[in-house]
Amino acid sequence: TTLFERRKLIVLGLVGDIVVMKITFYTHDIYVFIICRFLSAAFRVFPWLILQVEGIGGFPPEKRGKAVGISTISMGLALLLSLPVTGFFVDHIGWRYLFVVASALYVLMIPVIYLTLPQMKPDPATRRPISEFDFLGASLMMVGTITLITGMQM
Repeated sequence: TTLFERRKLIVLGLVGDIVVMKITFYTHDIYVFIICRFLSAAFRVFPWLILQVEGIGGFPPEKRGKAVGISTISMGLALLLSLPVTGFFVDHIGWRYLFVVASALYVLMIPVIYLTLPQMKPDPATRRPISEFDFLGASLMMVGTITLITGMQM
């Protein structure tokens, strides 16, 4: 993310997921649904990886431990609460509306990201040549994380 400001990349991932969730909400074709779920996982993993890999580095060294703790607790609480909350929505308003609720939460998250996440502009001095980028490692990490998130959604 040395080419772009990270908040923009995170928001891009969230907006992409919002668009895909809207398509998922309206589709009745199982193949479109499966493709949308895969794309949704890809868009969802994009901001998460940026925050986990690089986001913590944007905090001053004395605040990084707190940032990692908050991030870890947030993920744990999200996983813990997701099943009963989604079960309630499925029972009372239907499974398709989970996409509406998630999209609404993403829309609320976008200004919070811009207001709370420290800005980190690209620094030409620290930019590495593209030949040094580990495409194989990044691809394997992305495939593994997407597979994990897709499996957890089913």
